[in-house]
Amino acid sequence: MLIAYLLPAKKLCKESDLDKDVRNSNQSNGYRLINIDILLSELSQYVTCPNCNTKAVRKEKILYGLVSEFYVECYSCSTLSTFKSSPVIASGNDYEVNTRITYAVRTVGQGFCGIKHFCTAMDLPPPVS
Repeated sequence: MLIAYLLPAKKLCKESDLDKDVRNSNQSNGYRLINIDILLSELSQYVTCPNCNTKAVRKEKILYGLVSEFYVECYSCSTLSTFKSSPVIASGNDYEVNTRITYAVRTVGQGFCGIKHFCTAMDLPPPVS
C-alpha cells in the first residue's frame, strides 16, 4: 500500500523556473509517494522503545482518506506512541494531504472521479467522499 505525501504547493511560475527548482531540490521535507510496506519494514529494524530500549512493534491504521495513523508499541513496558501522516489544516478539521489531493486534481481539470482513479491506480487508500 502507498501513502501519499504530496510536495508543498508553490505559487504558479514559469515552467523553466519549476524545472530549476526540481533539479536543485535536496529537501527532506514536504510530501512524497512512499510504498508503506517498504518503509515500515525498513523502520522496524531500527525502532526501539524509548523507555526500555527493547524492540518495538509498528502498526498503521488508515484514518481518513489519505491520512494514516502510525503506532509504535512496546510489548515489554506497554508504551504506546502514535503520530499521523498529515497535519490538520489551520482553517478546519480536515487533514492537509486530503485538501492537497483535491486541489491538485482540480488544477488538472479533474474532479472526485479523477481522485478515485488516481488513488486506485497508485494503490492508495480511497479518498474522502
